[in-house]
Amino acid sequence: MPHRATRSATALTGVADEGRAAPSGRRNGTDVDTAWIPTPLQDLLAARALDAEHGLLRLWSFDVGDDAAYLDEMTRLLGLLPTGGVVVDLRGNPGGLVWAAERALQLFTDHPVVPTRFSLVATPLTRLMAASPFNRLELEAWNGSLQDAVSTGEQYAQPLPLTEPAWCNDRGRAYPGPAVAVVDPTTYSSGDLFAAGWVDNDVGPLVAVGQATGGGGANVWTLSQVRDALAGTERALPPMPAGTSLTVAVRRTIRSGRGDGIPIEDLGIGGVPYDMTRDDLLQGNVDLQAFCLGLLRGS
Repeated sequence: MPHRATRSATALTGVADEGRAAPSGRRNGTDVDTAWIPTPLQDLLAARALDAEHGLLRLWSFDVGDDAAYLDEMTRLLGLLPTGGVVVDLRGNPGGLVWAAERALQLFTDHPVVPTRFSLVATPLTRLMAASPFNRLELEAWNGSLQDAVSTGEQYAQPLPLTEPAWCNDRGRAYPGPAVAVVDPTTYSSGDLFAAGWVDNDVGPLVAVGQATGGGGANVWTLSQVRDALAGTERALPPMPAGTSLTVAVRRTIRSGRGDGIPIEDLGIGGVPYDMTRDDLLQGNVDLQAFCLGLLRGS
């Protein structure tokens, strides 16, 4: 699907497989049920109370076909958590649907959310693709600035959002308390976009385990999508042998708001640095959660 950002095949390290098993009934010694809340989207989302005041929301992936159902379930889970603050953990999130990630930001803030923007490199090939009537829905918005680049010498077309700004603000805030997000280098693609939006829209603190997110800010297109985009042009691609395919990255992502104009690809999104501890690895991220709760209490 052309509106999915590039995804990582990197194996996860230091990320417990929490929230994907059947809910346990354990309590934390203060009569607060800290079991994972049952959800039909357990491969995508998980949530539980950390204590009487704080909750944890695990965003495993944005790889969904129905972003409305995804946001509905996220809203439901947030409504079942304590309202004193929530830790939103995106470690290991490989990405997925762009607007599933960017629309989710509004659930944590009263600020109007401005989405990231995407830009095509200005080449004869991309100009052909954008000018083709077969690509009117997909690429027409970039056609004018790609043609202008012939005269101006600009390297990239005008950056434009894939997610309609109105969609980023059509639901409103769902969680009333402060929020802190956690990322690592395996937070990739649309996970990068969520992290960028979190920082650039002042949603809350961003904790980075490692230097930054993975820096995969671009769309991924399959060979068949490239062929479709070039159909009817003078650079149409011939059929490939059966089963032959590849993927390419198109339309690099540009940050908005506080990070306006900064590319995400190869740079990623940094935040408050945190180094995993032995107890994190052996006791379910206990020190990381304590660190995040400290940030929430200081909000």
